[in-house]
Amino acid sequence: MGPFFVDIDTQYDFLDPSGALYVPGADKLIPVYEALYEEIREHGLLTIGSVDAHESGDPEFREFPPHCVKGEPGQLKHAVTLLEDCRFVENSPDGMVSALGLNWRETPPDSLPRQIMFEKQGFSLFGNQHVESFLPKLAGRDAVVFGVATDYCVRAAVIGLLDRGFVTRLITDAVKPVYEDKGLAALEEMAARGASFIDSAQALQIARER
Repeated sequence: MGPFFVDIDTQYDFLDPSGALYVPGADKLIPVYEALYEEIREHGLLTIGSVDAHESGDPEFREFPPHCVKGEPGQLKHAVTLLEDCRFVENSPDGMVSALGLNWRETPPDSLPRQIMFEKQGFSLFGNQHVESFLPKLAGRDAVVFGVATDYCVRAAVIGLLDRGFVTRLITDAVKPVYEDKGLAALEEMAARGASFIDSAQALQIARER
């Protein structure tokens, strides 16, 4: 079985210099994401991932300015990272059924929509209550991760995938940190935990060889 891609928080508030919580240099990643998604789209690869979907007053706003408030323009995924059949899974008891239908558990992975984004209110992809029950459908596949920010949500996703037994590769020229020193520390931690690093050219080749 081919790999699946893991897109972490590629939203306007993080990628756009005018965004509410712009990650320094993240706008320079947009051409990389566009090239990745061209291959993902052409080859019908599965992409899962996360999007921040905050409400006003969420606890995260004690550390960072309000950002990615649901319903606001900055909360939207950047256009180059959005597939036509994207489904958003709310972090609510009926989130999976609303996004994927009553029989999602019986649906083979290759018959699912090609992009499934899990809404979250904290740093971790695994903060969405449905991720744990969904990931066993992808057992045996490698995870290829990109997005922002290296030192927060990307780190949490990579560590979470490794902890659940997934071979996990990070696209190093498709991530940016909020803080350079914390970003470097996060990369060191990921490597120590077993993640491998590739660049976007290698990721494109992985997509083509599916």
